[in-house]
Amino acid sequence: MRYNDPSPLETRVISQRFDLPNSTSIDTYLANDGYVAIQKCVGMTPEAIIEELKVSSLRGRGGAGFPTGMKWSFVPRNTGKPTY
Repeated sequence: MRYNDPSPLETRVISQRFDLPNSTSIDTYLANDGYVAIQKCVGMTPEAIIEELKVSSLRGRGGAGFPTGMKWSFVPRNTGKPTY
């Protein structure tokens, strides 16, 4: 079933800009703050990014909802080996 209008209780996150003209173009995406977060991260240290994640309380999508900042802080750094 499809609804044309969002519910008054609904917060559109992913689809909030779907109704913009030419919403699939990169120019429209950039004009509506696309890549702002990644641009901010490029100028930050890995430790600062992890701290930002901890402050945000972002959680994983797995069943346990583990805090992302904490998970990222467990990754060993400067081992000389690639980390995937």
